[in-house]
Amino acid sequence: MLGHLFFVRMLEYLNADDVIVNLVEPGMCKGSGLHRDISGGAGVFLDVYKSLTGRKPEDGAWTYVDAAVVKGKESHGSFCMDWEIHPFTQLVYLPEGQAIIDSIWAETMDEFEFVGARAILEKFKGKG
Repeated sequence: MLGHLFFVRMLEYLNADDVIVNLVEPGMCKGSGLHRDISGGAGVFLDVYKSLTGRKPEDGAWTYVDAAVVKGKESHGSFCMDWEIHPFTQLVYLPEGQAIIDSIWAETMDEFEFVGARAILEKFKGKG
């Protein structure tokens, strides 16, 4: 969810004519090693669950290609899941969400001030 909130603010700086940026959820993929540190019954359950319901890694990878190439420029700024465009988490659309977006953005920009992140992004804002 934090990714959704940060992403929404980042879109103010990125133009679809320069780069297509979408937030992609590739689904649970088998063989990803995502749950490799979980042992015991939970680990066995996840192994069985992923083997029965998980996507092949290649299928998960295709969701990124779909979001950037197949959907094209018109999809810029979308949340793509299961090869379809979906709404962002509800918090994005609420006033409380805007306050959280402001906070996350400010904290992240402060964290990356050593590389001049704000100045770099300002060069892109309003371009195009």
